Amino acid sequence: MAKRERWHLGYLDALRGWAVAAVILVHVGSTAYPPGNWQWDLTFWGRRGVQLFFMVSAFTLYLSLDHRKVEQHPTLNFYLRRVFRIAPLFYFMFLLRYVAYHPVPTPALQIVLAALFLNGLYPPAIFAGPLAGWTIGTEFAFYMLLPLLHRWINTLNKAIAFTCTTAIVFGFGSLLLLRHLPSASGTTIVYLRSVGIPVELGIFGMGIVAYYIVKDYVVPSRLTSTKAARQISFLLLLIAAALFDLNIPFEDRRLYLSSLIFFLFILALALNPWSFFVNAITRALGRLSFSLYLWHVFVIVARIDRLRWFDWATHGHYSRWLTTPLSSFFTVVVTLLLTALPLSYLTWFFLEEPGIRLGRKVIAHLEHRATQRKTRLIPASQEILRPSQADEEF
Repeated sequence: MAKRERWHLGYLDALRGWAVAAVILVHVGSTAYPPGNWQWDLTFWGRRGVQLFFMVSAFTLYLSLDHRKVEQHPTLNFYLRRVFRIAPLFYFMFLLRYVAYHPVPTPALQIVLAALFLNGLYPPAIFAGPLAGWTIGTEFAFYMLLPLLHRWINTLNKAIAFTCTTAIVFGFGSLLLLRHLPSASGTTIVYLRSVGIPVELGIFGMGIVAYYIVKDYVVPSRLTSTKAARQISFLLLLIAAALFDLNIPFEDRRLYLSSLIFFLFILALALNPWSFFVNAITRALGRLSFSLYLWHVFVIVARIDRLRWFDWATHGHYSRWLTTPLSSFFTVVVTLLLTALPLSYLTWFFLEEPGIRLGRKVIAHLEHRATQRKTRLIPASQEILRPSQADEEF
């Protein structure tokens, strides 16, 4: 149990923290800098924070499923955990988008699909959920497959084969398909290039590969945090840094190559949780990552909508001050720190945590009922002997 808790509460939480920080960085950069200059290119690397999320998600879900094989209904419980984990905050932000924020009118079908977590399967609806919530649609599409994948993809060799196959067939196949769809809408193009489940399935596969490498080679060898582990970890970080330099600016056609950076990042921290990367701040961000992810875009949009008011209140000085890239970047960061973090803590405390606890209670109740039913169905002649009965028999 201690090992399991260490896995979850240590570098995995920190990885989520870095992932959400990267996503926030790219959205801050897009509001502070014009496309094409070096600052925009530098901050735009944060778009791969989503792929880091996906890899860590696959890693932790495989870890969770492996530890819950003994449950009476592991598949049902898996889906219940996902719904109770995601739904409370998701629906709150979903309503907030369509009540407090007024985007371009969205067709009813797309809204319904998003409300049912099915928008990841329908390209035109991928962006119909909460602001920046397209990832949830893609995640849920992966959740639908995961129990089967966990049953079939159960070794490192199979995980590597699955990742390579899906990257080639679905990932590059999606790009080839675009060449034969000249009239495809902008949303469909983005779906096939970078956000849809076909192209992202290989990214989830990288997380499964990382899980089996850690499970089969890092943990059993007791290599974690030793001198050799630190040396190998540092080497992996150097390789990741070199790949980072080669891939700036990140482009959709190099999705897998640039995502490999964060695959190496996961393995490096599994070998040695460097305090710069794994600390109280990054772990706290990781625990708040779901709320932060959904809140930060809403806060940025609200800030942009309020610029006119601030400009009027300061007689134009505010807009003139924002003409410099540094000042614009600074104001967005401050806005996020003063707004997104407190809001994220509130929704984590009042929505996410209660939802998780309720899910655990529901699952515990179902497991208890299943155990009782199974006990009643066992014939008396096959009933498991209690210790006193066993003593009498022998």
